[in-house]
Amino acid sequence: MSHIISSNRPGGGIKWHWPSVHPEGRKFLLIAGIVTLCFWLLGWEIVGWLMLGVTIWVGAFFRDPVRVTPAGSDVIVAHFTPTPYFLIAFAASTVILSSVRSRSSMPRS
Repeated sequence: MSHIISSNRPGGGIKWHWPSVHPEGRKFLLIAGIVTLCFWLLGWEIVGWLMLGVTIWVGAFFRDPVRVTPAGSDVIVAHFTPTPYFLIAFAASTVILSSVRSRSSMPRS
């Protein structure tokens, strides 16, 4: 298996750049930025810093990076998309597992 990362771009190599924001997420990023600016203009510095963190998080959440699929005959690429059913089942299994752990750690009389 080759450990060399290549891209589909002409010339090979991967060049890093700021990931773009998905078009659907631009409105949320704009709203978060405007709310952050309003808090800064009102002089609410603590809330302004918190909203700046939220604005950065929104930008990171809606990023749309250029994805490169490795090419080769010995490469397996798995695709995973968490569906709402999966997320609910995962949350339920986590709750059940934590309740089982808490019961097993209780002292017996």
